[in-house]
Amino acid sequence: MVTKTAQIGVLCLILLILPGTQLKAKADQNSRAETKQRQEIRFYKINKDGITQRLRFTTKKSRSAGCHNLVKRGRLHRAMQFGYGSCQIFAKKDCDATSLMTFKREKETEVVSDLTQGYGWLPIGEHERGEHFRSWHCE
Repeated sequence: MVTKTAQIGVLCLILLILPGTQLKAKADQNSRAETKQRQEIRFYKINKDGITQRLRFTTKKSRSAGCHNLVKRGRLHRAMQFGYGSCQIFAKKDCDATSLMTFKREKETEVVSDLTQGYGWLPIGEHERGEHFRSWHCE
């Protein structure tokens, strides 16, 4: 027969060990998540009041590589991407190569069509609130 004191001792030992193993499991999950880099492209527009707003309806699609279409035409003021090697944005659906848009970084004159990560890219065009776009491709 096990005494009450022995039962309490075993219970205390379990309560001391259990949180440590849970913390180690949580740390292992975090380290695995850090090794898989998050990929996403973000699109921003300027509303009629001159305020920059993120286009939220693209969030889920923007996290997977490949060609994606917008449901309807959007006006793009700025694009940012991170985690991808490069992204391209198109004025027409289905990533039509003839409608590839060009961009530049703020305060720079170099014009590019492949958007690299870590910069805010501004579309080149006539409209002060941005240019219309319909699709994008990231790899």
